[in-house]
Amino acid sequence: MDGAKRKGARYVDLPRRLQRLITEASEEFAFGRQADAHEALMLLLSRWLNGCVKVGDGSGDCSKLGYAEKEQLEASSMVGHVFSMLMGSRVACNACSYESLVTRVEYCLCLTVTLGMTDEELQKCRQESAEKQMNRWCLRRPLPGRTSESSASPTSLAKLLDEYTKEEHIADFKCEKCKKQGACRTSFLRRRPNVFVVYIDRRQDTNLFGKINRRVSFPLELDLSPWIPASDRERFHRDQNGEGLLYQLYAMCVHHDLRGSTASGHYVAYARDRHETWYHIDDEMVRQVQWCDVEEQHPYLLFYMAQHPVELAHC
Repeated sequence: MDGAKRKGARYVDLPRRLQRLITEASEEFAFGRQADAHEALMLLLSRWLNGCVKVGDGSGDCSKLGYAEKEQLEASSMVGHVFSMLMGSRVACNACSYESLVTRVEYCLCLTVTLGMTDEELQKCRQESAEKQMNRWCLRRPLPGRTSESSASPTSLAKLLDEYTKEEHIADFKCEKCKKQGACRTSFLRRRPNVFVVYIDRRQDTNLFGKINRRVSFPLELDLSPWIPASDRERFHRDQNGEGLLYQLYAMCVHHDLRGSTASGHYVAYARDRHETWYHIDDEMVRQVQWCDVEEQHPYLLFYMAQHPVELAHC
């Protein structure tokens, strides 16, 4: 970035340079092969974090550092300051007062698209996927439309977050204190990131190919306060009224089905500029679109930017 500024460049890295770096890092992303956009993003973040830690530590070798030390270096690096968030998971015994709190640093929150679906809906999705694959691969029959819509009931990003953070009963949990069985587990967001990245996992939960094109609505503005406990808002954010927990959607990755088949397709992006104008980005083709065109899509990766910057992370 500093080099680009000194040279007066209008960009930092050309897309083809990033593509080459990704290809060099993993054969899975070789030119012409099908690959996953979420895995590519996580590979980039991992390599960027390694570079930040190597420079920030000064030794050039972090192999001797403990896990907690390395995690702290990563979270406080430039890349970590942008993307890292602190997730929490609490397990409470049903019979006594014992509680166990586990925290971890994440750079992308994974939400399974089947959250909140009934057993009947899950079974129907599997049946639909099997029938589509039969038509596609055995009968060689093209499927109508660009995207095959799932029959599952529509949901929203907020509902998926509610399902992810709701209380879960664990019957086979054995308490370390009273030795009795039964506990409740809850997950939540402790420290928010500057850029909140959400991965909508649409994969089948069986060996079937393809993905689940369940309708997931998403807001242009997102308030994270419902999924951050009040105690953590006071500790990390010092914001009682939630005004500092607002996020604006600025980019999204979408997977378009190939000839209606959910087993293969093409990734495109939607991005918003500083003038609130949205663009559809398909390889080298870029065209302006309206928000109504964006909100009709099936999100795969969502990128939300904090309206108010987050202070430097201290785990």
